[in-house]
Amino acid sequence: MSTKTLRKRIALVAVATLGAGLISVAPANAVASGSAGDDNMVATSNILSIATKASTTGSAVVGSTAAYDAYRSVGLLYKDTSTGTAQTATMLASGALVVYFLASTATVVASGGKFSSLDSTTDTANTVSPDQKSFNVTEATAATSAAVWTPGAAGTYTIALYSGAGSTIASPTTGSLVGLVQVTVAAASVSGVYSAADSACIVQTSYAAVTTSSTEAAGANYRANTETANITFDLRDAYGVKLAAGATVATATNGAYVNIVSSGASKGTGSTAVSAAIPEDLSVVVSQPTANAPLSTTVTITYNGTPVCTKSVIITGEVASMKVSSLKAGATSSNADAFKLRTYDKAGNLVLPTAARFGDVDATLSTIVTAASISTAATMLTGDTVDSYSTGTFTCSGTAGTTSVKLAYQNPSGSLAVSDGIPARCAGNAWSYTASFDKASYVQGEIATLTVQFKDNLGNNANSYGSTGDTGTVTAPMLTMVGSLADAAKPDANGQIKIKFTVGISTGLTGGSYNALIDYSTLTGAETATIQTVAYKVSTGETGVSNADVLKSIVSLIASINKQIQALQKLILKR
Repeated sequence: MSTKTLRKRIALVAVATLGAGLISVAPANAVASGSAGDDNMVATSNILSIATKASTTGSAVVGSTAAYDAYRSVGLLYKDTSTGTAQTATMLASGALVVYFLASTATVVASGGKFSSLDSTTDTANTVSPDQKSFNVTEATAATSAAVWTPGAAGTYTIALYSGAGSTIASPTTGSLVGLVQVTVAAASVSGVYSAADSACIVQTSYAAVTTSSTEAAGANYRANTETANITFDLRDAYGVKLAAGATVATATNGAYVNIVSSGASKGTGSTAVSAAIPEDLSVVVSQPTANAPLSTTVTITYNGTPVCTKSVIITGEVASMKVSSLKAGATSSNADAFKLRTYDKAGNLVLPTAARFGDVDATLSTIVTAASISTAATMLTGDTVDSYSTGTFTCSGTAGTTSVKLAYQNPSGSLAVSDGIPARCAGNAWSYTASFDKASYVQGEIATLTVQFKDNLGNNANSYGSTGDTGTVTAPMLTMVGSLADAAKPDANGQIKIKFTVGISTGLTGGSYNALIDYSTLTGAETATIQTVAYKVSTGETGVSNADVLKSIVSLIASINKQIQALQKLILKR
């Protein structure tokens, strides 16, 4: 069972009694019929129970004339649904709990606080210890016994029930431990006060109950045209107790419509919505104020004037523009996946289109391209993934060439969006090729790009669909290929395959002039193409002086000195 279901079952409804500041809670483990709050748990043999009904007088209720269902606690905030030795409860320091059980011989021991108002339906030998931390019940037959326990101060306490003939005030723990409740006693200052750590507020694509462990789905705040977003919240205090009914207000920027609901997605009619309901699993429905227009809004939720949640929501408008990418050159026959296309609204938000609403613009068709269409529409509003693009195709006739084709999109409103011209090119399969490097010389560590240009049998740049025959082989001394030729097996829209290399090899680099050999053997074997040779130079990039240069300089220096000596000798002899 989920935490949310447990919370609903214990139905911790806060009821502020004038002047008393009391908290009323429904039975955590009620078994009798009736609505939440109608029943305490049935007094059961050797089961330690706590009265989950709240007093409306400010005092705990227990007495010889009171049956188990008439017991009342004060300040109980929470009681779990268990009945054994791992029970938990939360209460205010100013409160009082009524504990009760059905037994003939038993002792109840608390780690602190005091017991009082001990009572039984038979009133026999029942005794409270001098320190009031325990009490003993000895009955002729099993009877319902109860007492009031007050903590006196905030903290964590245990209340234990021991049953059996050996259980006495003098030695209370000699009986059998059959019930144990850990009670967290809280200061009143944070009870009923909003706690962000114990509350939940997330954007959803549709309403669902939430807990503090609920998470937002990726893209939940990015909604398609005409859709709504739900901001669902559950407000609690530091003890996990739902807040009392108050003024919950939602306000939205940019004119967005909001409505506060307890389920569903009923749209509002204004930018402010108010609810007086208990703020448990309420939801703000966000919608467009103007049909088909893009909306970007920030919604702020307050509870009794305290901001508790702020969320941003985008709802796209209808299609207003398109952008083409990953264009391929078509073969002079039918094509598939010729380009990618994204559709946008007036605000530049990505819009999900419907494939059937696309059509080619007749006036842009020609004897080169006879049709264009969208085969698969995008299904994702966010992220740069395959699903966020629509896939388009155009049909080439038997004539090669380039033409500008346009697509149109008809929105449900009837408005049309027309793309810019798509440069559609049709050509034959690869027949021959040439190759070239992007530079004539390289320094070790640089990136070299080899471009292989494929042509069809008419000299047009080849299409992107026809095979080059094989992945080819490239021999390039002192260069290391990045990836493999299989990564670029077919030409791009310009009929090219680009191959990248890093300059240098694992054993180092020897500077000099080299030639790369590029062989697509299927084409060269058919003698429609020839193996290409591309010259290039590489160097280490070092600028230091070589040993030969140093020796040459020394020889030159010695010769110069000798000349100076000879000139000096001649000068001396003349004198």
